Amino acid sequence: MSATLSAEGKTMPNGDTKVPLREHVDIRVNSLEKLLEAQFAAIEKATALYQRTLDVRLEGLNEWRQQSKDREREFLPREEYRVSHDRVVEDVRSLRESRAEISGKASQKSVNITQGIALAALAGTLINVALRLAGR
Repeated sequence: MSATLSAEGKTMPNGDTKVPLREHVDIRVNSLEKLLEAQFAAIEKATALYQRTLDVRLEGLNEWRQQSKDREREFLPREEYRVSHDRVVEDVRSLRESRAEISGKASQKSVNITQGIALAALAGTLINVALRLAGR
């Protein structure tokens, strides 16, 4: 007679390989419990890893949001820009008019100087002609 071992290590008489139902159920329940414990441990590990990944991602998003808020605070509001821009445009217009006026005055001054030189040359010519006519 050959003796076999059951799942719990008992020697079954007469070489029977059958296990009593209660022992079979206990063995199956124990193996399912171990399987579920391993699955729960794997789920907990995966959840912890995902939580760390999510924390890193959210931290990056929070930094990006803070940078956006900082930039937004530094931006000039549209209405304030319009007021400042209108002042700049008016100043540029005023400078152009002033430059044109100065340029016109400079041109008039040049005309006056040229006329003075022309009159002096004309007077010199007339005196020269008068002296030649008088000397004849």
